[in-house]
Amino acid sequence: MKRFAIATALLGSLAVSACGPIIDSYGNKYGGFYDYGYKYAGPLARCEGEVYEKNVDPASRSSYLQCCMYRNGAPGKPAACG
Repeated sequence: MKRFAIATALLGSLAVSACGPIIDSYGNKYGGFYDYGYKYAGPLARCEGEVYEKNVDPASRSSYLQCCMYRNGAPGKPAACG
């Protein structure tokens, strides 16, 4: 019975952790409790790769990444995207 309780607690915590936002390397958050962040993992990887492929200036990488994520389906249009 004790093993069952521990297993249930571990699975519950794993399920709740999947409900949070995903955060990029610049501190931008995508998703939330009801809009699961894990679905933005693919676009985030693409956009982070694009930042380095296009050799974006380090000072504007955060806003470039936000705009790229918006173009790839993340909600909320950032002001920097025009």
